[in-house]
Amino acid sequence: MQAGLNDQSVNGKIHFSRIALLMVLALALRIPTLNMGIWLDECITIFVCTQPTVQDMLSNLVVQDFNPPISHFITRAFISLFGTGEITVRIPSLIFGIFLVPAMYWLGRVTVSARVGLWCAFFVALSPIANYFACQARPYSLGLLSGALMTAFFCRLVKGAGSRWINIAGYALSATVFCYSNTLGVLLPAAFFIAGLLIVYLDSKALDNADSKSSLKLEDIFLTVAAPFFAMLPWVPNVLMQARQPLGIAPGGILNSPLIFAYNLVMMIPLPLWMGILIVAGLVLVMAIRLIKALILNRNGSGSGVS
Repeated sequence: MQAGLNDQSVNGKIHFSRIALLMVLALALRIPTLNMGIWLDECITIFVCTQPTVQDMLSNLVVQDFNPPISHFITRAFISLFGTGEITVRIPSLIFGIFLVPAMYWLGRVTVSARVGLWCAFFVALSPIANYFACQARPYSLGLLSGALMTAFFCRLVKGAGSRWINIAGYALSATVFCYSNTLGVLLPAAFFIAGLLIVYLDSKALDNADSKSSLKLEDIFLTVAAPFFAMLPWVPNVLMQARQPLGIAPGGILNSPLIFAYNLVMMIPLPLWMGILIVAGLVLVMAIRLIKALILNRNGSGSGVS
């Protein structure tokens, strides 16, 4: 038993060192991107965060920006301490982007295994689109980090890993931060809420097989959704007011969502664009072939059973 504990300790140290190296690699890859110049949306962030008072900042935020204010509060604090330099205003996003590496490791470890977690951390460290968002004076990087943490805490609740109350508190906090970093952030907690209800319902039907049940309880679902729900209430009037303004979405924008998803998926691969397209296309082809084979085998099996 002592040998097993020693092996776990050694493996833990190895994984920690690998994650640390990946964080250093992520930082090294992101430093050049910090000097690519300020663009329009970042100018809006700087304008909003440099208002004389917090009330002025919030008033301008509602008109100038469609995102909730948590990221702007953090950027305002950095500006008050270090000024409005091109790199200074991006440091908060850079920090969140670097810590996304261990967060993705933890998410992969919670959901599958430590090996998968290392691969998740590796891809995030090298991902061009993660690099780009980590160097923007915008809420994107904070949204990615809080979204990863929220998903990990939810999976821990389902699996019954660790302290139940720590998982509930961690999910509630990260979900609140996620909602306050993105106007449409409520959609992800809403999806987890529906998924949680479905899991509890399926558990209630699996009476004969206790091993197949999750550790999620009905009260857990409502406890986790209560914090982001009540925390977002003060911002709801602003969202309703912004909803009446033109968003500038091109006609057919929603219909282009599959193409946008495919493009983002390709950009997550740390390879040239054309190679990423070939890899994704190959994976889709393999999945389609496997699905067709499974359908054929299922049909043949059904036919032989009938005869």
